[in-house]
Amino acid sequence: MKSDVLYIWLYKIAVTFAVVFTCILGYYILLHMLIKGDFDRLITKEEMKDNFITHEKEFADLVAYFDSLSPKDKGQTVWFELKDTECINFFNSNKVTLVVTGYSANVIGGENIELTSPEMDSVLKELKWTKETVAALSLKLKKTKCDLIQTLDETKYPIRIYPNQGGFLPHSYMIFDKAIPDSLISEYGKPISYTTLGKRVVVN
Repeated sequence: MKSDVLYIWLYKIAVTFAVVFTCILGYYILLHMLIKGDFDRLITKEEMKDNFITHEKEFADLVAYFDSLSPKDKGQTVWFELKDTECINFFNSNKVTLVVTGYSANVIGGENIELTSPEMDSVLKELKWTKETVAALSLKLKKTKCDLIQTLDETKYPIRIYPNQGGFLPHSYMIFDKAIPDSLISEYGKPISYTTLGKRVVVN
């Protein structure tokens, strides 16, 4: 009899906890949508091109800085992503995503890791970065209205940048290390513009 009462009591607690958690999560998602606007509307390629043209100076600064930080000829991919700083975030305060992977399949760092965590220390040591490097890169990324940047050592284009989309990644800026040759236009499309940086960038 006592075990039945205990079971019912624990069941009620579990249900109450689930309801409260669902309400908090729903409020968080709604707040995120209201602040970000447009709910589930995804950014278009034309909007991305306009954003690049408007913030080309900031993109140039970001690309030059990130390129100077990226490992060369090591077969590594570096993925750096900001948490959503435009919304109150109850779960991921003071966190970024910083992951380094290599051909050996070793993974260093992780998603949404604390700036003061051992995981962050390990990946900073691998990249020879500091916490000041992370702060500077975060600021430069925010100025472009984007929140994720990658270097892809094994591909034709060394850098990809993704716009703020709350986790959705429909399109990205692909930055080549030199002007896009005519032979690749059929595959990747025309460059955004014919400025110094623009002729190296396509939206894909």
